[in-house]
Amino acid sequence: KITEISIPSSVTTIGGSAFNGCTLLDGVVLPDGLTSLGSYAFNGCTSLSGIVIPAGITAIPDYAFNGCTSLKTAAIPAGVTSIGGYAFYNCTNLEGVTIPSGVTSLPGYRYAFGNCTGLKWLEWNAVSCSEHGAMPTANLERITIGDGVTVLPGDFARDSKITEISIPSSVTTIGSYAFNWCTQLKEVYIPDSVTVINEHTFGACLGL
Repeated sequence: KITEISIPSSVTTIGGSAFNGCTLLDGVVLPDGLTSLGSYAFNGCTSLSGIVIPAGITAIPDYAFNGCTSLKTAAIPAGVTSIGGYAFYNCTNLEGVTIPSGVTSLPGYRYAFGNCTGLKWLEWNAVSCSEHGAMPTANLERITIGDGVTVLPGDFARDSKITEISIPSSVTTIGSYAFNWCTQLKEVYIPDSVTVINEHTFGACLGL
């Protein structure tokens, strides 16, 4: 029934299920020296409203923050290259997320951000992410694509509520269904750098 926890700076590892099911836990600061986070570490911490993941973390494991239904902000550090299955699943109050440049794939069949129905904005910096997975896009109102991104993966903004999008000149490939059913999207400028536009990329963009 703990509501807060003070973790000293000497801690480098938080093991699997360390705080699993601590439904009253809200006050927690992860130490800067942390380099490893175990699966289910904060699974089901339904009162947790915000978390800052330290810079030393390179992998967010399976189910790490699954079911944190009060989570509104989750700062993912630039060094993260892997986001595990169901890592943020059912974080229904998560308002936005920044995907770092080193991420190469988001689990397609294990829904890293599945059922995050409150997502309103996405900052996408993944340079070459070939698999987008099941990130919910239906409620997205704003998407920012970082300079240096070369691939917009399949289903990138499918069904979203965006009205405009700026594609940087670094992009060379736009994946299948990337903007399919973006019915409020009005205008798109495709830079000269793009050499591949896959099937159904702008299918059913009724307002284009």
